[in-house]
Amino acid sequence: MYGAVRDWVDRQWRGPGLQYKILILPALVPAFSGIWLERTVALDVVVWGWFALWTCFVAWRYWIYMREVANEADSHYDRNGKFELASEYHGTESATAARNREKKKHG
Repeated sequence: MYGAVRDWVDRQWRGPGLQYKILILPALVPAFSGIWLERTVALDVVVWGWFALWTCFVAWRYWIYMREVANEADSHYDRNGKFELASEYHGTESATAARNREKKKHG
């Protein structure tokens, strides 16, 4: 179940256009239960707790996605991008390459 939800969220972030906006709907599902159920403190806790958990999960998956995008952009810079710049930049490296080099040196 977790894998299916995770993959669905990841597909929404990676998809074209604005399809990621659908990610708000699962956060709102418990709020609709207030239509049929009496509003109580317990219901409010469930609704807001679910909203907070879902939002944190979606934000975490977005952070992972953006890290992947940044690593891909840095790899492209190391392979091609720096050679399209002036020759004094040909010896430079991306932030990811510098961080990986430091990790190897210290660890």
